[in-house]
Amino acid sequence: MSADACAAAIGRGASKRPGPVEAIRAGLVFGLAEKITPLIGWVLGVAAAGYVAAVDHWIAFALLAVIGGKMVIEAALDSEDSADSAPSRSRNAFGLS
Repeated sequence: MSADACAAAIGRGASKRPGPVEAIRAGLVFGLAEKITPLIGWVLGVAAAGYVAAVDHWIAFALLAVIGGKMVIEAALDSEDSADSAPSRSRNAFGLS
């Protein structure tokens, strides 16, 4: 988020030359946003913790299953693509290269 605030401040400063009061006001607005948004996230996290705690292990399982499945599919597709272009290599249980 700091990068976004920096980019917005650069864009605002590049569009017109702000005076000292405008620059301080913009800095205070960006600083306040940087301060408030993590606090909002923390409050929402604490509020949702009671609801998520009962199923958090299933959420973790689903996320890991999706990521692992995606990795397996990509590896299978990559091996099919590379099988046509590269010479075949012997693969055993001790090495995949």
